[in-house]
Amino acid sequence: MTICKTKKFAVLAVMSASLVITACGNQPLSEDEQGATELATQAPDTRPQGFAAIKQAAAQGDMEAQYQLGLWYEEDHPESPRDLVRAYAWYKLSAEQGDFGAKYAMERFEAQLTNEERATAEDLVGRWALGDALEK
Repeated sequence: MTICKTKKFAVLAVMSASLVITACGNQPLSEDEQGATELATQAPDTRPQGFAAIKQAAAQGDMEAQYQLGLWYEEDHPESPRDLVRAYAWYKLSAEQGDFGAKYAMERFEAQLTNEERATAEDLVGRWALGDALEK
């Protein structure tokens, strides 16, 4: 049975969201958590904006676009080959602005990245904060 990467991602996102809900018991999700859950279930190729538009908005500091760009880099697309270091960096920038989904994504990446890769991502975030473009 073949499942495309996009459907795998959506299934994993839904499973992750249900784990968060289960872990919290019967407590209702906050608006940020609900938004992150909804956004996490959207496949990259069904989002309303294209890769170039998301890159531009993310570079301008848009928290949601930064999270979406992390999703694009986590997947493997012709416009954005898989790059977990860049995905982590964009998730971190979004998480620093309070995006719950990005915080969760960073926690998932903690185990996937080597110390060197995490340091590279942290360096990208630091340079971005100083005005360097994360995307060229």
